[in-house]
Amino acid sequence: MLEMINDLLDIEKLEAGKMQLLIEELPINELLEKALGDMSSEIDLSEPSENISIAVDRDRMLQALSNLVSHALKTRVGKEHIQLKVEKHADFVEINLEMKGLPIPEHMQERLFDRFGRNISSDDIDDQNSGLALPIAKRIVESHGGKIGVKSDENQKTNIFWMRLPKH
Repeated sequence: MLEMINDLLDIEKLEAGKMQLLIEELPINELLEKALGDMSSEIDLSEPSENISIAVDRDRMLQALSNLVSHALKTRVGKEHIQLKVEKHADFVEINLEMKGLPIPEHMQERLFDRFGRNISSDDIDDQNSGLALPIAKRIVESHGGKIGVKSDENQKTNIFWMRLPKH
């Protein structure tokens, strides 16, 4: 219950623009390793060949990454490993979490990141929690000038959760 109250307070601050961000330049590998923590044994991390740093609030970005990874682990099929890749582009860095899972219907993809949106149809997605982890991740990423989303492939039965953060 306390976790849900803290989640509600976080999302209220983020939506109101009242969350104070302490931006610092950090190596993305360091953030990913810390965010994965105990979950690292279930994630195959493809680290970039070069050092990539991003300007983020360490604690908030760790929260966003942990929320995204945790959600991916809860919604994957069986115990298959999740592929985590980092790609450097001209204007942004993209983090992709690819996994086998029930395809997410297109009409639900954007709603996953809306407050309580995931619980609209428990037939579509079997994940019983507060529904705030992904909306919080979205607000954190957006507060850093980034974007977050999901792509689903019904034929391959894969989902790719992605996060794009601007390079500074």
